[in-house]
Amino acid sequence: MKEINPKFNLLINSIIPLVDIGETYCIGLSGGSDSVLLLHYLQKASLNKRFRVVALHLNHSLRNDESEGDTVFCKDICEALNIEFITKKVDIKQIATEKKLSIEDAARKYRYKWFAEICHKINANSIFIAHHADDQAETVLMRLFRGAGLKGLAGMKKITCFDKLKILRPWLDIPRNILDNEIEKIKLKYRYDSSNSNINFDRNWVRQRLIPELNSHFKSDVRERLVRTAIMSSEANDFILQHAEKTFCKHKRKSLLGFVFPLDKFKQLHPAEQSAVLILMFSSMDLITRISYKGIIELRNFALSNSLHCSHQFQEFITIGKAYEHLYVGLKHNLKINSAKIKVGDSFTTKSGLNISINHVENRGESISSNGEAWEKIALGFETRMIQYASIPKNSVFNIRSRKAGDRYTPIHGKESKIKKMFIDAHIPQQIKNAIPIIELNNQIVWVSGWRIAQGFQIPDNAIKKGMQNIEIRINSF
Repeated sequence: MKEINPKFNLLINSIIPLVDIGETYCIGLSGGSDSVLLLHYLQKASLNKRFRVVALHLNHSLRNDESEGDTVFCKDICEALNIEFITKKVDIKQIATEKKLSIEDAARKYRYKWFAEICHKINANSIFIAHHADDQAETVLMRLFRGAGLKGLAGMKKITCFDKLKILRPWLDIPRNILDNEIEKIKLKYRYDSSNSNINFDRNWVRQRLIPELNSHFKSDVRERLVRTAIMSSEANDFILQHAEKTFCKHKRKSLLGFVFPLDKFKQLHPAEQSAVLILMFSSMDLITRISYKGIIELRNFALSNSLHCSHQFQEFITIGKAYEHLYVGLKHNLKINSAKIKVGDSFTTKSGLNISINHVENRGESISSNGEAWEKIALGFETRMIQYASIPKNSVFNIRSRKAGDRYTPIHGKESKIKKMFIDAHIPQQIKNAIPIIELNNQIVWVSGWRIAQGFQIPDNAIKKGMQNIEIRINSF
């Protein structure tokens, strides 16, 4: 290969700001002209910046001998440039069938997953991809046809992340003709992928049929306009997200329900910011890939309505609702308290993070939370505590559990009621009803946490009865 013209600085100058001395960088090498050119420029840059380059090549097994030839070519060119080479062969058609994906989607998803796995193994934090401005234009068109919003129309970014791996696209704003001119100038050898001529693949049809037709009709190159659209969409999307993140961080809280956000604040936001806040609620729980645009819109309509139930069917592991004038989005958890024994002087922590302690006291103190009000604070993510006092036989062993069907309760100075009705009257969200500890002694309920102590266990005003002791039951949330 002839030496690259040192006066041609655009391509290498796009790489230099992205690399550091002593680091390891991978490159996705297909054998095509763009990736081979990028490989040469990375190798050239590494001589000055002294960083390690590792080429990764995935054989998709889509073109039989041609695919095998690509692998051999990539291996040979890496040996010639003294660059480490790692390859793997997979049956993408089979994977696409099993995952019910198109071949294009299956290939892309598997490729990036494999890139991340290898990069983590060899301590490389970044991988270079040879996408250019023409690829960006095609991406914007394809996403437009799929009904993408601003984020989709923003296309690809120069720097993104996948599974903690940094994806670097240094040439994303450089038109393909500039790359082609350089390839021709240096007489670069590369492989031609015959599947690129197959217009049954969406991207090939867009590239070979649609864009030329659009260029002809509008008598100009629409790719430049599409790239400009991506830039403007990216800027607008970033602006909305920045405002939404500030709002989200200011008003959201994390609780047993998941993330909660005040409905009065939500209703004051612009619709675009409302959608962005909802996306942030999902992304904060690593759920962003599991909600569609339709889901976001229906969730937004639910938040703005008087309805207590969202009509959109989300995945069964997601819980969504309203509680105490807040919208919540979270993951369903089994918060049920299985039978646990506790003696005076001991403590117990539930799966939901509530710490229950029972201690001997001489005199009754001030009770905290007598009508279930503490559960509103817990549901909204505020640290709180509940304290009640009781008179019980010495050497008692208590049982802590969740509610059961048919449970009834009579608090002091109150009437007997079904615990189910108590929870309904206190507007306890369904998600945390099983998290409410019920403390019983000899199959008799002593305390439903958050309400008054049960009738028959109150501390008398006169002296302590023989064989009895006063206790404090305390629950702290964190």
